[in-house]
Formats: sequence, C-alpha cells, structure tokens
Amino acid sequence: MEIELSLRCNFRCPYCYVPTPRDLDGELTAGEIRDAVGQAKALGARRIIVLGGEPTIYPGLEKMLRWIAEQDLEIEMFTNGSGITADLAQTLAELGVRVVVKRNSFGDALQDRLAGCPGAAGMIRTALDRLGRAGYPGDARFLAVSTIICRQNYEELPILWCWARDRGIAPYVEIITPQANARRNTWLDVAPADLHPHVLARQGYKMLPNRITDPATAGMKHHPNILVFIQAQFDEVITTAQTAHLADPGFTQVLYPAANGRMLTDN
Repeated sequence: MEIELSLRCNFRCPYCYVPTPRDLDGELTAGEIRDAVGQAKALGARRIIVLGGEPTIYPGLEKMLRWIAEQDLEIEMFTNGSGITADLAQTLAELGVRVVVKRNSFGDALQDRLAGCPGAAGMIRTALDRLGRAGYPGDARFLAVSTIICRQNYEELPILWCWARDRGIAPYVEIITPQANARRNTWLDVAPADLHPHVLARQGYKMLPNRITDPATAGMKHHPNILVFIQAQFDEVITTAQTAHLADPGFTQVLYPAANGRMLTDN
C-alpha cells in the first residue's frame, strides 16, 4: 500500500502534484496513519510504500518507520535525498527499508531546475554517498533511483540507466503524469517521435555499440547489448584536450566534441 505521510515538500519539481503549503491543512495524524496501515495489513498488504511530499522532513519519520517494521511489513520509501543524514541512512539500513532516490540528471543545473531547488544535485549526491556508507545497495538493502522522462533529460537516460545498473541500483524510469504542475509546464513535454533513433541520429548523436565513456560515468562496465547516445554533460562543450582522459584503455573508440557540444565518435 502507498501512503503519503505528508504532502509537505522542500523541493518544487515542475512536474509534481504536491500542493502549496497553504493547502495542507487537515492532513492525517500519526494515529490515523497507523490506523490506515493496520487496516491495510488486515486486508493482506505486505509492503508499505512511504511517499510524500518529502518523507525525510516528516517530524516523526523514524518513529513511524520503526512502528511499520514492527508490524512485520516491508517498507519502501521514496525520497528526494535532501534529508538523508548519516544517522537516518543507518536507521534505514537497520530496518531494511527499500530506498528510492529521485535523480533526473547528472548535470547540476538541469537537476536543480527539475527539482525546483538550488543545490538539489549536491544533496542527491550526498544522500547516495551516505546510503552507500550505510551498505546500500546490498543484501536486504535495496536501492533504486527514480527518474522522470522529459525533453531536457531524455538523451541522457541510457547513461543514467547504465550508471545505476553498474552499481547494483535499480533504475525506475517513468513518464510524467499529466496533472497539476506538469499540465502547466509544457516545456517538459517530449513526444514519442522525438525518441526515435533516426531522429536522434539526425540531431548529431552517434550510436556506440560497446560501452559508454563519459566524465559522469567513469568506471562503467561493458554493456554489449545496449546502443546508446552520448551527450556532453553539464551544458558545456568538452574540448579535444579534455577528452583524452575519457577514453577507456579497453575501448577502441575515442570520443570527441562536435561543434554543437554533442560528443561523437571518431568513426
């Protein structure tokens, strides 16, 4: 069962349905939440998916998670990562909470824009680092990264997907639900035709049949069955000199920048 502890959030994602703070009166009390979880268990629920808003800013989060765990229920929690302290990461690991962190881009500027919060990219990296130090991902410590598909990030989705898989992280990729903010912010829209390989190829992207080589994804393993498109990250043109360290010793193709800032291969 999914349950929103609160709709309060410290991010303002342009595709989200979370209302403004003034519209949050009358939310469920902790007792009402426990009652709802108890009813769900009685009806056969085995996993409680904790949502928001942002769960990590919910005042009684740890106490609520411990109570849910005591009911012999599995817990999965979606978070933007902003409230993942070292102590909370350890608690999540102790309780075996399945954690899903929102991450929409490797580029700081784009990630911050899609979160509606300056510094969001850094918060996400810190959260993932703290979860890693607590043992995520690992045995009984499931970790996923949730990513929306939008016009601004769809070209780097293969990179995100492979980055996650190489680290034992499950990639959750989802289309934007056309509701609330998403209906107003049509600049996020991406049409199915935009995703056709031939369209991307005409835009200057060249398929790499072997592996991804990118500054944001150093050390990635071999993905022989994935054809991906490479894009220069962080909205900058990478110079020829900068590409020297990108070439993997076991990879014969060297990346170089095109005039439009996209990274192409040398053949």
